[in-house]
Amino acid sequence: MKHVVLVLCIFIISCKTTNVQNNSEPKPEAGVDLTMFYTPQELTKIEFIESTGRLIWIKDSLAWQATDILLEAIDPAQLKNSKGWVVHLNKPESPTVTFYQELNQKLDVIADVVFDKNFQNPNLILAPERTVTKREYNMVTALNTVRSSLKTACSPTVNSVVLPMENGWQVYILTATKEPGVIPIGGHKQYITSPDGKTILSEEAYSKSCIKLQEPKDPTIAMGLTHIVDDFPAPTHVFHNLQTGFIFYIKTEKGIWKIVEGEITLLQDT
Repeated sequence: MKHVVLVLCIFIISCKTTNVQNNSEPKPEAGVDLTMFYTPQELTKIEFIESTGRLIWIKDSLAWQATDILLEAIDPAQLKNSKGWVVHLNKPESPTVTFYQELNQKLDVIADVVFDKNFQNPNLILAPERTVTKREYNMVTALNTVRSSLKTACSPTVNSVVLPMENGWQVYILTATKEPGVIPIGGHKQYITSPDGKTILSEEAYSKSCIKLQEPKDPTIAMGLTHIVDDFPAPTHVFHNLQTGFIFYIKTEKGIWKIVEGEITLLQDT
C-alpha cells in the first residue's frame, strides 16, 4: 500500500446558498454543477458523506502505518487474544493508534503508536503504563461486536474503522486486498452500535456485490461505476477517491456525481 501524506483536517462546514427547484424553473444542463439546487437536507447528507469518507481515509491510513511499525518490532505469534486496533483522534495534538488484547478477562493495551498533529513522525510505545479508558473499552467492544457478527465478506480479511456518533458508534467494515492495482469497491458496510458497543442497532451495505476496479495506468483517467443502493455516493467512495487520488464518477438514480479531493458534486440530474 502506497504511503499517503496526510494533512490535518479540521471539519468546518461552510455555508452554501440553497435554492429549491420547482417545476416552473428550467432544468440545468448536463455537466453543470448543481450545488445551488441542493435542498438543505441534501446538503446535510453530502457534508456527512464527505466528512465521514475523509475520516475513514485518515483512520485507515494511520492504522496500516501503525500496523507495519508494530509488526517490525514484535513477533505477532506472541500476541494472544488480540482484540484489534482503534484509531483515536479525540486529542488532535497526538493522534494515536492503539492495539489491544484480552489478558485475564481484562482489556489490555499491547501498544500505542502516537503521531504528531500533522499525522507524521510516529512513535511506538510498547506496553504503555496506562489503563484502558471507558471510551476505549466501548469502542473496542463495538468493533468486536460487529466483527463477531460477520457471516460473509468480500475478502478473507477486512479492515475496520470506528467513528463516534452522538449516541453510539459507527463501525465501518472495509474489504481488504493485497492485489496490486485493485480497488475493492464492493463489500463495504456501515454498522451502528449502542453506546456501550454491545448491541448492533442497524447495518447498511454500500453495494450488492463484490465489485473490484482496476486502477488505470494513466493517473489522469477517472474511475466510473453505477451505485444502485442509494441516490447519493457512499462515504467509501470518498475514501477511495482520497486513497487513490483518482477522480470518481458515481451514477445513481439521482444523477451523475463527481468526487474530486474528497468533495462531491452533482453534475447531471436525472
